[in-house]
Amino acid sequence: KEDLRRIRKAAFVRRIDTTPETVRTFYAHFYRPYITRRHAEEASLDSVERLVAMAGQDGELLCLEKEGEWVAGLFAARSKDYYAPRYMGVRDGRADIVALRAIPA
Repeated sequence: KEDLRRIRKAAFVRRIDTTPETVRTFYAHFYRPYITRRHAEEASLDSVERLVAMAGQDGELLCLEKEGEWVAGLFAARSKDYYAPRYMGVRDGRADIVALRAIPA
């Protein structure tokens, strides 16, 4: 609930996507750069194919846009009983986007 309030306050535009192409873009340009920058050698990444498979089942990608640019994403598993964030990232792992608080640091 707090995360959605922060998204509205910062004037992010939200969209949900599950297409393999968008999930692959998220993996390559958001998730992988953010996690490897944040955790360096200790980073442990799931495969892009795992995310694509999840999107075809119970996963969805919440894309956040600011001033027309896709700046962050949160990939979550959903069911009728829960919504569980699994993977997050910011475009190219950029610290200036993290500072916008699009996702928890």
